[in-house]
Amino acid sequence: MRKSELWKAVLQTCEPVLKAAGFVRRTEGIYTLPISTDFLGCLGFNSSMHWSDDMIGINPIVGIRSQALEKLVAEITGAKFHRYLPASASTSLGYVQPEREFRMWEFALDAPYPDPSSMLDAILGDGARFMKQHASDEGLLALLLARMNPQPERRAERIPLLQLALGRPEEALEYVRNHRAQLAERGPEALAEYEPIAMYVETQAQALPSG
Repeated sequence: MRKSELWKAVLQTCEPVLKAAGFVRRTEGIYTLPISTDFLGCLGFNSSMHWSDDMIGINPIVGIRSQALEKLVAEITGAKFHRYLPASASTSLGYVQPEREFRMWEFALDAPYPDPSSMLDAILGDGARFMKQHASDEGLLALLLARMNPQPERRAERIPLLQLALGRPEEALEYVRNHRAQLAERGPEALAEYEPIAMYVETQAQALPSG
């Protein structure tokens, strides 16, 4: 079996189990879990075809997405709103397990059929629990402040908006001030890209009661 065939075989084996647990297939290797009107759990399968000569590695990514937050980011920045991408916060599945360490599940090319049962157990256990526990503005903010989004600029857009939503205008303004100072060191272009978010936060913060 070739590595690309093994990858597809693993996903095909996982799919009925994930669907039975409530996950919705969006495209190959990407699923969402409806949690509430505004929140989706996010699951993506990252593959490493070069993990070993005789096997592939799969690193599941779990996350949470606030539809309201992502719509607001799209409106402020002028980006096109996507129905399920990106996750607002995400991390490798291994980091939400008790060991809190990176984990890759290995699948051998010479196995008669792939057995992803341990990976599925982890997804449906620790992974789904992580999604549900953080399906709130407060929970999502905690993840972003803990840097559970691999892209710093995405964190910087979302953190002050969540602080505003939670009625913390002073924190939002302080965050924007500090981030602007960091961007200024990188040059005017980086600063300009952040201005729509910064200006929105400043305008909305003035309308909120302080303290």
